[in-house]
Amino acid sequence: MNSKALALLAFAPLLPFLAPATLLAQGETHGPHVHGAATLNITVEDASIDIDLDGPLASFISFEHVPSTPEQTAEMKAMVDKLNGSGSLFAFPAAWGCKPSGVTLDGENIPEDILGHPHSAEGHGHGHEGEEGHSHDGEDEGHEHADGEVHSDLEAEFEFACTTTVGDGALIDAAGLFEAFPSLLDVDVQLVSSKGQKGAELSPTGTKITW
Repeated sequence: MNSKALALLAFAPLLPFLAPATLLAQGETHGPHVHGAATLNITVEDASIDIDLDGPLASFISFEHVPSTPEQTAEMKAMVDKLNGSGSLFAFPAAWGCKPSGVTLDGENIPEDILGHPHSAEGHGHGHEGEEGHSHDGEDEGHEHADGEVHSDLEAEFEFACTTTVGDGALIDAAGLFEAFPSLLDVDVQLVSSKGQKGAELSPTGTKITW
């Protein structure tokens, strides 16, 4: 059982009150598919931090279909490289001693040879082959609309292991995330910790989460 599941079990008595907000965060709180928007679901337990990032591909790169030119391939590879460098996307107090311990990436129109999964944490794979609704063989299997435009999303899970229990005066700074992806403008956050649950909204000018 991963840290996220354990944390949610710890707060089971609060679920009747927290469930609506949690479901909202796990869904699409910005609407069906809003470019420039994303969601962060953060679970803090003892000395570990788990961060799930979900949003339209267009919040991170300039297109959402399978790359069809060398320039698009290079742009998508650069996005994946930035996401794999999770230590530069999120900052924590130095006293916590937090270091990246795993990154798992998924997306309908991100080819397997670009994803690579070099940093996937054991037990957190998304199973790309044969997964319904996902294709990485060069075909656009995103959400196609009547106008022919293909919409697809990015899912990323970042795990951090810290050297001390995350306690009072807690703070996570996502400034690096906005710097890495200038098209990202609005991020809805739901955070679960020993103190309960907190919601927040981040932007390029408001990047810090405290609890």
